[in-house]
Amino acid sequence: YGTADNSTWQLYRMSRENAFDVRDPVDYQQAYSLSQNVIDGVPDLYMYNFPGYSGRFIIADQIRQLPLTNLRITKIGNNEFHIVTPDGNKYVFSATESSYNKSDGAGSTNVVGWYLTKILSVDRADSVVFTYADTRYINSGGESFIQEFYQSGTSAWDGEGAAAHSF
Repeated sequence: YGTADNSTWQLYRMSRENAFDVRDPVDYQQAYSLSQNVIDGVPDLYMYNFPGYSGRFIIADQIRQLPLTNLRITKIGNNEFHIVTPDGNKYVFSATESSYNKSDGAGSTNVVGWYLTKILSVDRADSVVFTYADTRYINSGGESFIQEFYQSGTSAWDGEGAAAHSF
């Protein structure tokens, strides 16, 4: 429920040592924005699942695994995650799925999922690259509600890891 996360506000709140105070002009404005559903005050829950591993995490002031694991999870920019396993293999998630929601004339696009695009061995001698076709799905609930889903393909392979092979 709510709109896409406003990470600036979440980071601001996490950096504060004192409690929320509506007498503070910034806190008062944020309370009003929260009550009007303009910003989202709760971090999103992210889930991952790849061979041998599955789990969950949130991004608050930093990535917080739920529960803590021995994986290293890193967010690269706005559209990529890297997960490194204890043995050093790297899993790259950079193909995105987006949702465009339009209700009563207003519309917004948000990334709703990331797909596994590359697995790199610890010594970078072996790799597996996954590519996805661009797709579009439209669910129309009448003139007042339109929901579209986009899945982006992956960018060109950057050559990291072993040579690419076609099968």
